[in-house]
Amino acid sequence: MNYDKLYLGFTYDEPLEKLGGFAILVGMMTLSEQSLSVEYEIRDTMIGVIKSKPKKIEFKFNEIVSCIYEKTWFKSNFKLRTNVFLSSKGFLNSTGNELVFKIKKEDAELAKEFVSAVNFRIADAYIKRMEG
Repeated sequence: MNYDKLYLGFTYDEPLEKLGGFAILVGMMTLSEQSLSVEYEIRDTMIGVIKSKPKKIEFKFNEIVSCIYEKTWFKSNFKLRTNVFLSSKGFLNSTGNELVFKIKKEDAELAKEFVSAVNFRIADAYIKRMEG
């Protein structure tokens, strides 16, 4: 599988309250052989002006517990659960270990492919740890 071409755009609503309700986080996830990268920036919701420099956090596959894509009538979400606190990765002073990203409905097939690739890499990392 070619990880160089596999990416998935997202928005994240959680910062809205933390940033006064006038900002949204937008970003892109990419895969490498060793990790899942989340690159993001904060934008103003009124006129779309960028409010922060792009930031990047990486999750090694042995740090990811689960990766799920959920699609309902009204929303499409990518859920990433880790075994590390997000605050330790520098993600918006979060205290939990789960991220829920909104995915555009037109990216549904790409999201399914992305989740499949992530879950494959999680399983591969687990097998390598068990082998020693």
